[in-house]
Amino acid sequence: MRRRAWGFVLGPYFLVNFAVLGVAIVSMTVFMLLDGQPFNVGLSAVFSVWTLVSAGLAWWLLSKWVCGATSPPSKNPYPQADIDHGKRPG
Repeated sequence: MRRRAWGFVLGPYFLVNFAVLGVAIVSMTVFMLLDGQPFNVGLSAVFSVWTLVSAGLAWWLLSKWVCGATSPPSKNPYPQADIDHGKRPG
């Protein structure tokens, strides 16, 4: 799915979804621990790492995407000078 349209759609979706699902599973194990129920420590560690990696990758990917990043830069270094502040010409 590299550089294909579905990769750009499904990549962020799955990364964010995995991070949210990991937070739910880790919080479930924390509440199981607080309630005194038995749980698997190894699986809890795996899901904790999975959550952190997914959240980190999602943050990295989404921080690279900026609205209008493909548009060319403005040639005017002072774009505020182009605003007429409600004045009509002439």
